[in-house]
Amino acid sequence: MKFSKTKSQLAQELGCARSTLNRWEAMDGFPRKSPKGWNIEACMKFVNDQGLTTPPVLAEEKRRLLSAQADLAELKLKQQAGELVLKTDVLEDTAKMMTALVGILKKTLSREDFNSVARQFQKVEYQG
Repeated sequence: MKFSKTKSQLAQELGCARSTLNRWEAMDGFPRKSPKGWNIEACMKFVNDQGLTTPPVLAEEKRRLLSAQADLAELKLKQQAGELVLKTDVLEDTAKMMTALVGILKKTLSREDFNSVARQFQKVEYQG
């Protein structure tokens, strides 16, 4: 049998907020705290029997949302620190460099050599 010593631990085990646990605890029949703590299994049974349970899917979705928000915040900090660049910025800069390179090649190579080089690039597939 597993026991929870604190309300915070019990709320976490039940997948609810502490304020929700306080409301449930005030209901008739909610298991009382023993010297060992709250009997988690008995509390879960009460919550399920009363139809009070927070759906596990909702708890998982909340966890995933918080994780995604933390990941996004971390990426924004890295971008602000100059550790990351936007893909659109890279593509734009690459297009500018390629345009300049094509101009240089056109000036440097004969028409026949330029067309030969262009045909070679057309055989390469974009790996994006």
